Amino acid sequence: MPFLSVIGYRLSRFLRVPMLVTGAALVWLSSLSWPVPFSDGLDVSWSFVLGFARMGRLHFGTDLVFTYGPWGFLNTVYCHPGLFWSHMAWEFVFKAGLAITVALCAAGLPWWRGLLLFAVAAILQPLFGDAAYSFFIAALLWVNAVTDDHAGRFLPAVSGVILSFLALQKFTFFLSTGAGIVGVGCVLFARQHKRPALWLAGGWLAGLLAGWLTAGQPLADLIIFVSRSFAQAAAYQDVMGFEEAPIIFWCGAATLGASLLAAWGESRRRSDWPRLARWALVALAGGLCFLVWKNSFVRADGHVLGLFLFAALAGLSLRHALGLVLATVAVIGVWVADPGLMSVTHYLLRAHVQDSVTHLAHLRDTRAAFVAQTEKVRAAQLLPLLRSRVGGETVDVFGHEQVVAYWNRLNYRPRPVFQGYPAVSASLAQINAEFYASAKAPQFVLVRLDTIDGRLAAADDARALLSLIERYEFDAEEQGWLLLRRRPHIQTRSVEWISQERRACGAMVTVPHSAGLVWAEVRLQPSWLGALRTFFYKPKMTLLQIETKDGVQSYRFAPKAAAGGFLLSPVLANTVNFRDYLIGRPGATAVTVGIDADAVRTGCFAKTVEFRFGQIFPPAQHP
Repeated sequence: MPFLSVIGYRLSRFLRVPMLVTGAALVWLSSLSWPVPFSDGLDVSWSFVLGFARMGRLHFGTDLVFTYGPWGFLNTVYCHPGLFWSHMAWEFVFKAGLAITVALCAAGLPWWRGLLLFAVAAILQPLFGDAAYSFFIAALLWVNAVTDDHAGRFLPAVSGVILSFLALQKFTFFLSTGAGIVGVGCVLFARQHKRPALWLAGGWLAGLLAGWLTAGQPLADLIIFVSRSFAQAAAYQDVMGFEEAPIIFWCGAATLGASLLAAWGESRRRSDWPRLARWALVALAGGLCFLVWKNSFVRADGHVLGLFLFAALAGLSLRHALGLVLATVAVIGVWVADPGLMSVTHYLLRAHVQDSVTHLAHLRDTRAAFVAQTEKVRAAQLLPLLRSRVGGETVDVFGHEQVVAYWNRLNYRPRPVFQGYPAVSASLAQINAEFYASAKAPQFVLVRLDTIDGRLAAADDARALLSLIERYEFDAEEQGWLLLRRRPHIQTRSVEWISQERRACGAMVTVPHSAGLVWAEVRLQPSWLGALRTFFYKPKMTLLQIETKDGVQSYRFAPKAAAGGFLLSPVLANTVNFRDYLIGRPGATAVTVGIDADAVRTGCFAKTVEFRFGQIFPPAQHP
């Protein structure tokens, strides 16, 4: 037996280099994401706007407010045809960096664990793109925190620059890299390695400034971008929360707990470190996992795979035995979240590798096919009537189907928070309202009043919607799209407050009658339990109930949006309701309004809710 062990050891050492090279190549080929042509839909539209912003050199933070940055167009599945080669260049470089990172992690593991790491990276990791970025960021931060060779400046400085470029792609990466660098700094300072901590932070800050300026962004807009992106990220969980099945939640909680245990096990391996440094390392790992948990479970649809796949890769990369426990729990989470997907992963791996090999062998043909497919889809999305009426004038798209501007070659001028569903806090909605009131306002606006997750459409981007009603008039309609033209003379009216009252959750409040529009502000405060739940998990979902003559309808309630105000009556729940209002047809008026009583039963909200009602007379309805 000892003889066989020696033979096995020498064989594994002999095969290690070929295994690492082959594994890295397989991870690279399976991870490559080939651009998908524009079609229609919410995700396609914000991807289009990011590409449009790059092509048109729009300024992030002022011209555009979104949770992606000026290099975010590189991080999308859907690609603007004019950015095909830029997109692919980034894919090749980043996925090569990911493959090398996986190979370096595997090199320090026993051969069988290295094979498991390669298998998970090649088979499971491509199922959710953000998992690759989360793992790469965590690996880069981790190696800077634990390396014992800090004589040089190269590793921390270059790591900081790389992390800063990722930070300018997506605001979640900005938060994770920024918080991670602070965490690494705490570990290094506790270990008495101050200089590498400063080089890491300095590289991140210098890279952030260089990347921002290279993207053609004014330096003065950087602080505005950070503050407004933070406001949008803070509002995101209030309006984009999506509940998961209890078993998925418990798998996620178990994964988060296992990650803390694995981090503790890794810290125990470093017995020569000061105790403070070991605990700082646990805090660093726990903080990174917590950020991935929040990013994955706030909107718990396919996003939950982000946590499980990240944890599987991270667990297999750790040398402590508890890393295997973490990876096992995470893979179980993948299976629970999507059992059908797990059963076809080997087919997906083969398809990914074959596609990558084929596309790499015929890159020019791949781009030609991509452009041809884009034009084929465009032919089915034309709006000839509206296009002829708009001509070369500026136009915005209200709703979340901005890609229609691309299909019809319109002179697109987006409002800053360019899709309705994220413009939910009062400050973000006010930015859009001020845009429509400024000299930058477009001559036309294409409107499709819809929403997501069962929300009241009029509560999305509510102040901008009110500004539309005041400043624009109905012009034409085609294929479910409304075209609004800017009024030559505008007389705005402020809200005239009528009444205010506080009622218990579950009680219906009478809506005052008005000859104009009824504007409502609804304030429902979270309890201390609700505040804790929001911080560590996500807000509890509740419902807004509106009674009309046709009965009671329930809508997803977003507290921050409702506190900022929205048009309550007439009830504008879709494009047809909005069109009828614009052309003078009577619509459904709200009789009573209230908050679902379940909000109190959960203990996450205060027992009472405050309602404030006002009236507004738009230009066409002056009394």
